[in-house]
Amino acid sequence: MSYQAQELQQLDLKEGEIEELENEQAFLSNIADSQYKAYQASGILIDSDEGNVCSLLHQAINSASQIRPATKELENALEMMNVALIQAQEAADSLHHYQDTLEQNPERLVNVEQRLSDIYDTARKHRTLPEGLLALRESVEAELDSLQSSEESLESLKEKEEQAYEKLTALATTLTEKRIIAKDELAQKVEEQIHGLGMPHARFFIQCQPLNQVSANGFEDIEYMIASNPGQPAQPLRKVASGGELSRISLGIQVVTAHTSIIPTLVFDEVDVGISGGIAEVVGRMLRSVGKRGQVFCVTHLAQVAAQGNQHLRVSKLVEDEATSSQVELLKDQHRTQEIARLLGGLELTEQTLAHAREMLGNVQLQ
Repeated sequence: MSYQAQELQQLDLKEGEIEELENEQAFLSNIADSQYKAYQASGILIDSDEGNVCSLLHQAINSASQIRPATKELENALEMMNVALIQAQEAADSLHHYQDTLEQNPERLVNVEQRLSDIYDTARKHRTLPEGLLALRESVEAELDSLQSSEESLESLKEKEEQAYEKLTALATTLTEKRIIAKDELAQKVEEQIHGLGMPHARFFIQCQPLNQVSANGFEDIEYMIASNPGQPAQPLRKVASGGELSRISLGIQVVTAHTSIIPTLVFDEVDVGISGGIAEVVGRMLRSVGKRGQVFCVTHLAQVAAQGNQHLRVSKLVEDEATSSQVELLKDQHRTQEIARLLGGLELTEQTLAHAREMLGNVQLQ
């Protein structure tokens, strides 16, 4: 690898050098041809004895200037021919000047071709494109430097690791202290919330199980525990709670932690499973309360919960050409009332259910 690095350093390829060399090679190789073509072009414009552009333009101007009467269109034509004559003469002068600047340089051409040959040979040797030699050099030098300074790097990394571990354990210790203070208070407040959500006998605990070593979550593994009925032992929430219970408990937690949570959007699916009546209205009010500090989506089939929403989306299935898809529709004004009424009284909408739905939506607006 040291030999590779030395070889690439000696080549000392510069950014954009290959393109510049190739352009210069093309220019130097074609100087004689360029001189001839410049001479040929200038001759056509002004130097040819067989009728050049400038002499022909002179003739055209003389002929046109003798036309009578001289109209506006004729004047325009004469003006354009005079401009063309001036531009043709200037172009011929530029071509003469260009010819004077062209000078064959065989020695420089040999040097350019040798430099390109060295670059192409090195690229083939390293099995890369010529344009990839710069990146290859950087890669080889970086890897070589890493190998040569591995001992020094290892010591530096060990020191950084020790510093990071000290910081981690200090933060974890602070976290443990705060958890001890907060866990029982949080559990009590969550328990009060779920009692009002159709789980009057439930007991909620937060268990901090010490770990053998510090982790990304601190010195403890946190487990939410629930005892849904009297006389039952507390068990992990994730193992024993039903889907509806999980939704209601999570809703209770969100209500308690609403002023500190940083979660921007919450989704509650079937949070009203197993409840009805007054408890359903409590759930709806709690969801609306949580929605004041962030976005809440709730899937529900209860009018008491749905009525509390700031906006309503109706989700339905659509079957077309033997293909089934889901359709989501934003409800406005009377359509909101009709959907709340449908949840209250079924598919047959009566004036009583519509009036009840309007009353429910109206009461929410007054809260």
